[in-house]
Amino acid sequence: MTGGFYAAFFILGVVMIKIKIKKKDDKISSIEAKGHACSAPHGKDIVCSAVSVLFETVGLALEECGFSDFYEQKNGYMKIYIPKFHSEQEAEKCNFFLDIVVKSLKEITLEYPKNITYQEESETIKKK
Repeated sequence: MTGGFYAAFFILGVVMIKIKIKKKDDKISSIEAKGHACSAPHGKDIVCSAVSVLFETVGLALEECGFSDFYEQKNGYMKIYIPKFHSEQEAEKCNFFLDIVVKSLKEITLEYPKNITYQEESETIKKK
């Protein structure tokens, strides 16, 4: 990509990874990333690499727990749905890990505010 391409997107404010974390009853229910950081040419973008590694790590952890079909992925978009856990012990272990990943995403946002944003949505499930 050329510098002009980057400049045009920066002027429009389009170039940015947008992270959205959804929680239900204080537990993470999904993690979503949209967009491209464009902080450097393709293959050298450390912001994009950091976010990708964190999402891949979550995916590998969920696969290790025996889950499959828990994500959507296409160019510039990835969403991981946190599945219903088989046991309270499994949920506690995975949520501890997910909280660390979310804290890491927040840190990247603080370090690179021009390239990534973070949003968190919470909802409470009403018990019958």
